[in-house]
Amino acid sequence: MTGSGLDRAEELALVLSALDAMAGDGAALVSVSFDTGEMAPRDGALTSAARITRATRTLVFVEGEVRDANGRLTVAASAVYRLPAA
Repeated sequence: MTGSGLDRAEELALVLSALDAMAGDGAALVSVSFDTGEMAPRDGALTSAARITRATRTLVFVEGEVRDANGRLTVAASAVYRLPAA
């Protein structure tokens, strides 16, 4: 992979890690979608964040993003996780 490919891989790993953490221990990834089109090229250090947008008894829906040092969005993602049986 070239430098930009490695950068994108790091961004995807960061947002997936944030999604996993927000979904919680024992949650199993069901589906994930990444949006990298038209996102700003990376500039400096990256930060990731995620939030739960909806939760049911068995599923949790999560959105996440990665931003660069200037606050520009570089990757957005959404995912669905199956919660562990209670």
